[in-house]
Amino acid sequence: MRSLTAALLLPVLFSLAGHPARGVVQDPQPAPPPKPKGESSKLLTTKASLLFPHPTDKLILETMNVTDAGKITFVVKMKDGKERAMLNGKAQKPYPSIVPADLLATLQNLPNQQRAAVRASRGALARLIKFTPNGEQIYYVAYTGKGYLVAGDGYESKVYDSIMEGMPVISPDSKKVAFAAGRNGRWMVVQNDKESKDVDDILVGTLVYSPDSARLAFCAKKASVWSVVCEDKAFPALEGVAEGSPIFSPDSKKIAYAAFNKQNRIVVMLDGRQIGEYDAIGEKTLAFTPDSAHILFAGKIKDRWYIQLDDKAYGPYEGVGEGSPLYSKDSKRIVWTAQNGGQWMIYENGKELTYPPKAPKKKPEPIIAEKILGGTPALSSDGKRLAFGMKRQGSWVVWCEGTESKPFEELRDGSLRFTWDSTKMAFVGLRGGKLIPVIDFKEYAPALEISPTRVSGNDTSSTVAFAVRRQRTSEEVAEVRKKDPEATETYWMLMENGEDRYGPYNNIQSGALSVSWDGKRLAIPAEIKQVWGIFINGEQRTDGLPIWIRFHPETHLMEMIAVTKDGYMFVKEVYE
Repeated sequence: MRSLTAALLLPVLFSLAGHPARGVVQDPQPAPPPKPKGESSKLLTTKASLLFPHPTDKLILETMNVTDAGKITFVVKMKDGKERAMLNGKAQKPYPSIVPADLLATLQNLPNQQRAAVRASRGALARLIKFTPNGEQIYYVAYTGKGYLVAGDGYESKVYDSIMEGMPVISPDSKKVAFAAGRNGRWMVVQNDKESKDVDDILVGTLVYSPDSARLAFCAKKASVWSVVCEDKAFPALEGVAEGSPIFSPDSKKIAYAAFNKQNRIVVMLDGRQIGEYDAIGEKTLAFTPDSAHILFAGKIKDRWYIQLDDKAYGPYEGVGEGSPLYSKDSKRIVWTAQNGGQWMIYENGKELTYPPKAPKKKPEPIIAEKILGGTPALSSDGKRLAFGMKRQGSWVVWCEGTESKPFEELRDGSLRFTWDSTKMAFVGLRGGKLIPVIDFKEYAPALEISPTRVSGNDTSSTVAFAVRRQRTSEEVAEVRKKDPEATETYWMLMENGEDRYGPYNNIQSGALSVSWDGKRLAIPAEIKQVWGIFINGEQRTDGLPIWIRFHPETHLMEMIAVTKDGYMFVKEVYE
């Protein structure tokens, strides 16, 4: 079994409305339904349910996984040494092992300085239990003492000699479950308990469903020949395929992959037809545009990079920017950044972005930068606004459709965001030692610290939220201590669309700031007088600190998972 190194992610701790995408503009979220009539007259309260009701079990915290639907799963070790998965407090069938002992030992025994390896182990453990895309069911691999099987929520597959790492794979419609399994030295793909013909080998990480859930593809070896197998077709895979391959087009009709040839070069194939040959392919750059009409990626030949768009290569460049190329959801704008001569330029549909001509009949000058802000360029959800941060002549500016911000000493990476309705663009800059929140090029009161930029989650609202830490003057400290002797010199406030709206708080968890999908509610874990709780629009709703928090996309009510004196609790707002 051949294995390729995979990028591992940290477990999700907070679920936040409007979380940014990379590489492509996300579709706007559907507008939530209106509240039932008379709901406003009901009492809004909270209720909690225990998620971990077995006091003799030992929680393996690193396996915890939470969905946007508010379901939590993790593995516990029982008193008799067996392990079982938990789903929202419901115990699954116990097995001799679910968590690979070597993986858990790697996490627990590594020195603290080896943080990358620790993060990798945590990521792998958090993904041991997989949720279906609809968030309703779980599946995982378990060891029975005689072999391995896929289990979940009352389901058990047959027992096999081995099951490939990263399994199982679940279809987008949540109706199909597939995994690669080994028996007697041979490999097969099992889908909904139906076994494929056996092969010599299957490449790790290549099993993938099409977006419509109708097609399943993987890279397999039979009689010394590698192929990408899809339905009853076998496309040439040369000496195997690269990580992140194969991929399907959004309409599920096309399949593309990057294959290694005998010279160890990477050949990009589209439905078995070669469209490019490179020494290397940019990580996670091979993609189709949302309309399925174009395929694109970043490729390297010797020390030069190219952007390949269908059969045409743009370049050469000394380098291409992180996240390049990206594209609008209507597929009309394809944007990338590229470096030559130590300078960066921005390209749209293969042409350099330029400044407006300084005079009639003057040739427009290209936009040239010393550096490009991390997380940019960015496209608004409707594809009509392109923005990026750049360093030029020693200072930083943000450019958006021909308008530039005032100069800053620095810009914060990842802070530039569009609201989902595309009407607002926000970012954070540094000037004079103070951080400055900016919305549509209007600067607001500076702060000592600023949280990550948050926006509301549907295409009918345009709320931008920041949590900011401010400094009181000596006069302000003296005045506020007349009412509160324990008041501190610094304090936190929540900003909504540029205005200080909620607070002050002594301390907050700034990364947990969340905005409801309709943009009308802001939630933050905050501390006042050494008491922590969840505050929504300035009102304390619960005690304690969460490990997961969000607003429900339909009701806009808060849901969270928190550690309390009674154990892990699922807490949510309800109308009574």
